[in-house]
Amino acid sequence: MRFGPTWVAALIGLSIGLPMSGAARAEGAPRVAFVLRGTARDEGSTELLARVRGELRAARFEVHEVVLPGEAPPRETVEREARQPGVTAAMGIFLDEPEIEIWVANTRSTRAIIAAAAPPAAGTDSETRAMAAKAVDLLKAVLADVPQAEPAPPPTPPAPAAAPAVVQAAEASPPRDRILVAGVGWLRAGDAQTVAPLLGLSWIGRRLGIRATISGLGSSTELTAPAGTASIGQQVGLVELLGCLRLRARLLACGSAGGGVERLTVRGAGSTGFAGSDHALWSAVGALGAGVSWTPTAWIAFELEARALGAWPSTDIRIDAATVARGGGPGVWVTAGVGARL
Repeated sequence: MRFGPTWVAALIGLSIGLPMSGAARAEGAPRVAFVLRGTARDEGSTELLARVRGELRAARFEVHEVVLPGEAPPRETVEREARQPGVTAAMGIFLDEPEIEIWVANTRSTRAIIAAAAPPAAGTDSETRAMAAKAVDLLKAVLADVPQAEPAPPPTPPAPAAAPAVVQAAEASPPRDRILVAGVGWLRAGDAQTVAPLLGLSWIGRRLGIRATISGLGSSTELTAPAGTASIGQQVGLVELLGCLRLRARLLACGSAGGGVERLTVRGAGSTGFAGSDHALWSAVGALGAGVSWTPTAWIAFELEARALGAWPSTDIRIDAATVARGGGPGVWVTAGVGARL
């Protein structure tokens, strides 16, 4: 077959124009990470996946498909993929959960569609199409970062007696952490230093939080003089405001500022010819600190914190009218603990 100059020019233009037009469409299209976890349970699940892929293509999204093993919770998985370089948003379909879940996220918002019992049965094309369209509408709403408008339901024939589960959409709440920690702290204020157990409870939102910590019943500082001995113990209660930065999905760094009280206990024992006495002295405490919290699993948390603090008024400790130590004043408190996310 012989080709004339006109046909040759047309073929060359077509071969150049097609890639360029495809590149032009992809260049302006949002890049979506499509996360798939688990395998289709039945024909209904297979049809749902095919419908979602088709809806994404029809909406002109640039789709980057990711297949992941079952590890992190669905929300955390989708939020992590949404933060990958070059990705505008992420959509995940999780077939390995008790109920099939569809999550979408960008760096500012996370939303979910959860099938309460099962996906549409095989052959129920209108139900499958409605669920797939709702997932893509949710993705568009997240990309626009506006509250999702409830789409008008498509006309469908009356459902049979054994109808599939109703699909519900809800906006996920912003990330929050409630952490209960038990640990140990080393506290030095003035000449007194103690090692004591502690208990802390934190509530942390997206950026801000609050924490309450109590410590006591630990070791004491022993002071000795010819007239007798004195044992100094320290108990502390603090309430702090937190400013936090989420470095990674499981790592949180926080600065803290707060105040509370210190109870200084002095137990005296006199030598022969001297009498000992016990006292409990209270001081106001101010503290500034910084620390990190690591949650390797959905339930376990590890915390490390260092604080500079001051207790006023400070107290002179005397044995037989001679000052042997001073309790309170400027100090430092280093704590470590392990606990649970509530």
